[in-house]
Amino acid sequence: MPNSDVRSSLSHVHVLHVVPGLLAGGMELTMARVIAGLSGQGIRHTVAALREEPQMAERLPPDVPVHMMHSPPNELRLPLRLARLIRQVRPDVIHARNWGAWPDTVAASLLVRPRVPVVLSFHGLG
Repeated sequence: MPNSDVRSSLSHVHVLHVVPGLLAGGMELTMARVIAGLSGQGIRHTVAALREEPQMAERLPPDVPVHMMHSPPNELRLPLRLARLIRQVRPDVIHARNWGAWPDTVAASLLVRPRVPVVLSFHGLG
């Protein structure tokens, strides 16, 4: 359990999780568990799913907004649309999960001012 100083500094953090989709898979289930586990800590979460349908959305806490981007493969405008979403939800940090999310997320983050830190993680690589 984090001490009170760490907990109070986290209580105003808003994380935008960017995932390729919300199909039933290990990465999606892990993300849902992390979000649910941190929900009592005062950290706000928003999820952006770039492509697939939201099969795992019901695993997320009800107060977590889910934005479905419905992007076709190789959509050149996706970074522009994602940058618009970043400006709208105003996260403190962006967490791009897996190969299908990080290129568009990094491109979108370069279009947003002020810059928002981007964290990349990859699930199931070995």
